[in-house]
Amino acid sequence: MKKKTAMSGVYFCLAIVWFILALNGFRDNSTMKYTYLALGAMWTCIGATYLGHEEKSDATIKYYNRNAAAYTAETENLDMSGCREKFLAYVPEGGLILDWGCGCGRDSVAFLNEGYQVEAVDGSVEMCSIAGAKLGREVKCNLFDDLDEKNKYDGIWASASLL
Repeated sequence: MKKKTAMSGVYFCLAIVWFILALNGFRDNSTMKYTYLALGAMWTCIGATYLGHEEKSDATIKYYNRNAAAYTAETENLDMSGCREKFLAYVPEGGLILDWGCGCGRDSVAFLNEGYQVEAVDGSVEMCSIAGAKLGREVKCNLFDDLDEKNKYDGIWASASLL
């Protein structure tokens, strides 16, 4: 979350610079004043978008932390085998799968049972705890913005995570 707040600050600083240039343009009757105003507005919107995304992300994580047990009860027995089969057609046997937004660990367990390697990750501490207990291993607690791997995984499974 700190990365988002920092980026919002950068965009708002850029907006201030462009608005100052626009004010100078008005004083000097410059034809560039409207360009500066437009650029300032653009940077303001981008900064606000980052902050809005951060608030939405916080609300989502809070929801899953509060409702982890209920969400697990509702989803752990859903039959996702058809979707997993389609996905696995593109993953080499025994390949490494990132289960991003693993929830209760339902699909991670299925992939492990099929002989694949799995790294399970979720943004909710409570969901990580539930999935970790089910998998018998650590489940990383990270957000989508934290993913910084390149060419590590043979497949990335994000079932109902990127809606």
